[in-house]
Amino acid sequence: MGSNSLLRFLTGVTAVVLAAAAAGGVVLTLQSGAAPDDGGEYGLVRSSGAVVLEGVAEPGPGPFFDPVAVDLALDPLLLPLPPLNEATVVSPHHRNSAADLLAAGPFGHRLVQLERGGSPLTIAAVADVAGETLALSAALEDLIDSNGDGRDDDGRFTLAALDGSAVCVRLPVPRRLAQAQGLQLESGIPASGYWWSSYGPCGAPETAQAGSEARVGTTAGVYGATPSGEVCDVGALAAQLEADPRVAEAWVVILGVDPTAIGDYLDGLTAVILLRDTVVTDHFLDGSRILARSAILERGTAVLVDQRGVPLVRCLSGSPLRAAPPIPPGVTVEGAPWAGFSLELAETLPAASRATSRFVLMDLVTGQAVHRAPGVTGALTRLAGPLFPPASG
Repeated sequence: MGSNSLLRFLTGVTAVVLAAAAAGGVVLTLQSGAAPDDGGEYGLVRSSGAVVLEGVAEPGPGPFFDPVAVDLALDPLLLPLPPLNEATVVSPHHRNSAADLLAAGPFGHRLVQLERGGSPLTIAAVADVAGETLALSAALEDLIDSNGDGRDDDGRFTLAALDGSAVCVRLPVPRRLAQAQGLQLESGIPASGYWWSSYGPCGAPETAQAGSEARVGTTAGVYGATPSGEVCDVGALAAQLEADPRVAEAWVVILGVDPTAIGDYLDGLTAVILLRDTVVTDHFLDGSRILARSAILERGTAVLVDQRGVPLVRCLSGSPLRAAPPIPPGVTVEGAPWAGFSLELAETLPAASRATSRFVLMDLVTGQAVHRAPGVTGALTRLAGPLFPPASG
């Protein structure tokens, strides 16, 4: 089958597959471009009535390829948990007021870096950092020491900028305490313990209206990153796709990719880390079948997203992803829940209405903003750590 004919075939089949998935469970046979004696046929089955849980380090049943995800050795308990109250701020970088940007900049970074021996920061230390990093661009308010111990009474203060904007900053919680306890100290606080509400000043009501801004796949701060390098080896994924044409054809059918331009397609994707337990449709290989199932990926999972912020590939398994239908009430959950898991808090991030020219991601360690252009940043991109070992390794 020529490349043009194969492309037309795959495009047509993709439309049928998506229609069948929406209809709920039709079994299809997808004839690949492999030779007849190659076993190049797949049936696609849409599973219903259950959702499968996929932990950060679990490849799940029937992975497509060996892992291309970087093992960051993250403790999921130290990642942010979503707030139980949706009226509270869900992203520390989405308003971009002057105070918000100051909190996300050198001021916050310096606070996190301070060596404090496991003890809370003193008011004097916070004031020194403000003098070094803020100059006259903002003022600190609500730092109150009523018992004379040199520390703020409630562990938070208002950062007020000259333009009138303000945020409520919580002093960093010592990370070693969180590690020793093995607990998430408070919902929504990242591993560094540094957090602020964009709806400051401290004590201001966080109303339902203030917290109801629409969050989509390109909203600043909804995904994580690490400045030390990439969290997915896109080159390794491309090599595995090239080495296994039969599986690659099934892969491109699911995503609707031009099979002659897989490399270009992958180069346009961006590696990020999920900061919420996220609902997707994942795909698993089961002999001659592709099983499409609703799945919840654990926060901390590395995925590739497109320029509208839609997760399309799970890097640990190489499996293609698609949007998931709403999870019905009373659904059966398969798999072991992880610490902090709640079916009610799992989310689906809608696609943005247009492509972004810049992702604003959250540094998993400091909580700072990391600015990334979409796509692969270079052929020799540095990885942030070793790849997960293959399941059989």
